[in-house]
Amino acid sequence: MARYLRSLSQFLIVIVSSTVLGWVVITFVPGGLDVVEYPHCLIWLATAICSILFFRRVGGWPALLLVVGSVAYFVIHTETRFAAYAMAHNWIPPEHLTFWQQWGFWESAFGVAVLCFPIGFSWYVLRVIRGT
Repeated sequence: MARYLRSLSQFLIVIVSSTVLGWVVITFVPGGLDVVEYPHCLIWLATAICSILFFRRVGGWPALLLVVGSVAYFVIHTETRFAAYAMAHNWIPPEHLTFWQQWGFWESAFGVAVLCFPIGFSWYVLRVIRGT
């Protein structure tokens, strides 16, 4: 039980600190939403790495859902930043923008995968609270 609580507390430290960092940047930096998108990719990469380490230590379905959800968040934010950067540097011409937006299945699949993170996190917290 102590091992599970220690792993949960380490994971919570990463999640809470990344949330607080995002809030501080959005609140106090002018144009904060644009500025926060770049470190947001790195924060979700760190969360994905922590989720993988958490899965290796604890195992089980909740930890696997955390891995799937955090990797999906990282891919979505990275893809969004890459698309914005590519369009700003004219790597993707405006006439090809409709082609870029046709990947509806891609975004729908990752939209579903993103839901795995809060489900897995809630499931693991309930498991720890119940002591099973």
